[in-house]
Amino acid sequence: MAEKENPTTQGMIMFPKTHSEVQQYLLSLFRLNRGRYVALCQTDKARDPQADALIQTLVKHHDDASVPITIEDVFCFECALLQLEPIGKIRRMAWNVRATYRALAGSSQYDLYLKSDPPDPQGYGPIVGTAPRVLLTDAELAANEADLRTDMHMLTGEIFRALALIPQREQLRNSTARTIGLQLILFWILALLIGRGLVSGSSSAQSQLWVVFPVCIAGATGAFISVQRRLQNLPINNDSPLGFYALYFGRKSLILSPIAGMVFSGLLYLVFSGGLVNGDLFPKITSRLDATRYVNETGNTKKNTSGSPDTSLDKSENHPMSFSYFTKDAGPENSTAWAKLLVWSFLAGFAEQLVPDILNRITSRQAAIEKVKDVKTG
Repeated sequence: MAEKENPTTQGMIMFPKTHSEVQQYLLSLFRLNRGRYVALCQTDKARDPQADALIQTLVKHHDDASVPITIEDVFCFECALLQLEPIGKIRRMAWNVRATYRALAGSSQYDLYLKSDPPDPQGYGPIVGTAPRVLLTDAELAANEADLRTDMHMLTGEIFRALALIPQREQLRNSTARTIGLQLILFWILALLIGRGLVSGSSSAQSQLWVVFPVCIAGATGAFISVQRRLQNLPINNDSPLGFYALYFGRKSLILSPIAGMVFSGLLYLVFSGGLVNGDLFPKITSRLDATRYVNETGNTKKNTSGSPDTSLDKSENHPMSFSYFTKDAGPENSTAWAKLLVWSFLAGFAEQLVPDILNRITSRQAAIEKVKDVKTG
């Protein structure tokens, strides 16, 4: 059977129809509103004809059980009921609508709403200084009724706008989280394969990558966890289109964040190796260069006083350490230093401002030292 066209929702954004739980929820709301309308028809004969016609159109349209309920149907039904309900009931239900709006919009947005001086549901005049509030006159009450209904319509529209936009943003957030999670799984599979190759490979390859590789893994993992936490902590009451577009067009930067984590963790390892930061919290990186192997591989034929090759570790005079020897022989001095290095590498990816802040402090400290030297020499 071809789906009927809903004249009241034509051209509107439709709520996802594939989620059976959502359909059941909307169907329950629709039936509840229909019950309110039936009860209203028994007590109020002088009803707004336009609102009454809208509800009858909605009810007739959904007599066919195959036609799905949309959030627009429920919203139109709710607005029509707000127009039909007697003012006494509107005044009593105003607190509930405002509490629902506050829960969705948040306290800061709700405070701005209160500063707009919304109409008082109980029919009192505005607050003037410390004077007691007084009831409105009959003419003022009529204007207050119209303002209160308008206010309820506005709040209901904001509530349903959030209900319509939140699922779209949540779907985008979940898809981004799944993509990043899949990247994490693939990254760890690749890490295990490379690690297995290091174990079974040559000693030269092992020594060159055995420190840098786990450092980069820890940094990338920290970046993955950081992105996942940011996605999970997005506030549900932020239904601004700016937030949706920022998440949609900023997904690539989130997905590429593990690369930044690897770079930051590697840079932090160089900071530790260079002794630019010191303290018990930081790992100590030492050189495990074997002097005899250094002599054999570099061709150092310098003799000591006994006539044998000089195997002292200080070769800075004629044989400065090359980068290959740095990658081979520099590393944490013990298991405690290894643990500290991996934790700091994880933090370098997790807290993306950590390494830039460390570099800024090093630069500021060096600038202060140079300034003191200039003062002394001047």
